[in-house]
Amino acid sequence: MMKLHKSDIICIYPHDRTTFFLRRIINHLKINLGDKFYYINLKLNDRSHDDCIAAIEPLEDKLILFLGHGRSDELFGSCGDEGDNLFVNPILLLEEKKYYNRKNFIGKENAAIFKNKIVFSLSCNSNVIKNSIGEASVAQGARAFIGFGDIQTDFDFDKDLSKMEVAIFKGIVVRIIKISVLQSYLYSYTLENLVNLIKVQTNKEVYKLLLTNTRGKNKLAKELYNFKNEILIFGDTQIRLKN
Repeated sequence: MMKLHKSDIICIYPHDRTTFFLRRIINHLKINLGDKFYYINLKLNDRSHDDCIAAIEPLEDKLILFLGHGRSDELFGSCGDEGDNLFVNPILLLEEKKYYNRKNFIGKENAAIFKNKIVFSLSCNSNVIKNSIGEASVAQGARAFIGFGDIQTDFDFDKDLSKMEVAIFKGIVVRIIKISVLQSYLYSYTLENLVNLIKVQTNKEVYKLLLTNTRGKNKLAKELYNFKNEILIFGDTQIRLKN
């Protein structure tokens, strides 16, 4: 992981089949930024996660881009294809990677690894204000933390979007994020301007969507509206991305 010291953007990408679509963000940034971008693909074992934390902790003045699942107080690690299976023999949990599930990866108790860094966490409910990973990160020394709301990237019978609509939504989110992060880095935008650019790009996508005959476009527009309006910056909003 020595190359990450020369990179300005460090991406943490836990293995999870439900987030494979986010690889398009990684590929876009790698193609356009070369050595200025480095990503850590977390594997289905504890050592990979521990090595990541050890590598990230001493870094300073980097943008940490987290692409994965989480909740208000935790960023999740890698999850095997059957990692959510609750009825598995404990021996199999240790022996077969498909049952691996590292929930307790980065939380309030070890958020100090983000000290002197900017964190961009594209994970669910990372925008919660109280007793949250964002609040804890800044309290423990992070320069800033950008969090998001409840992003529907999986089909759920209890939520509004159909499977097809979820697929469309994911594609739009990928376009918004990859364009916004790249442009903000290349032009040294402040974090406030980065978030504003995400909102502008989202508005453009909604406008284009509403001009089509896409089924469920009104539901998608509502979901995108929530996506952009639920973004929250903890810490200094006027920090500029360095290049």
